[in-house]
Amino acid sequence: RALAPELTMRSTTQAGEVAGRLLESGHSTLVVLSLPSTPSSASRFAAAVANHLRTHGSSVTLVNAIALESGDASSMALPDEVWVLRRDIRQDVKSYFSTDMLVVACTAEPEAVGLISGQSDLMAVIVAKEGRSSLQQVWDTVSAVETADPIVVLAP
Repeated sequence: RALAPELTMRSTTQAGEVAGRLLESGHSTLVVLSLPSTPSSASRFAAAVANHLRTHGSSVTLVNAIALESGDASSMALPDEVWVLRRDIRQDVKSYFSTDMLVVACTAEPEAVGLISGQSDLMAVIVAKEGRSSLQQVWDTVSAVETADPIVVLAP
């Protein structure tokens, strides 16, 4: 925190706060970006936020588009579900999914991040792992989606 005081940092136990912020923001889409070594934490966090949103009366579509390892550790394959990050989809969640909100968990790969970079019509959360995610990885991802006022969540 001392190295990057402008980042909003939260823990994975604060899914309720993130859900509240999303509701207050008026946005209908939350994108949970998973840094390396955090796919299960990011998926669980996205599901927890979706549950909190449902508790508040919103209907929610939860999409898990976490990249799957494809043999060698340096290569990741994004699942087909990443199409839900397209701007036209995010701007018309009700028509595409018949729900109020869209929560997407995906790997912070260039293809996925590129679909939301420079756009402010969504809320972004970046899940990093304490002791495993480098400050450079976090900073690069935050910079790519800074228009969405990202929140960094530290997974234990």
